[in-house]
Amino acid sequence: MKLNQIKAKRYHEKYLSTGKRIHLLGVSFSSKTRNITSWKEEII
Repeated sequence: MKLNQIKAKRYHEKYLSTGKRIHLLGVSFSSKTRNITSWKEEII
């Protein structure tokens, strides 16, 4: 799982000037079990 789409679309940029930590989260879901199978976090 990658955070490339979040970074490429620059969703986080409008919050950079707030001075707060920004957490980028990538979450994968299983369609079979309907649960989270993995996740990745990056703090900016």
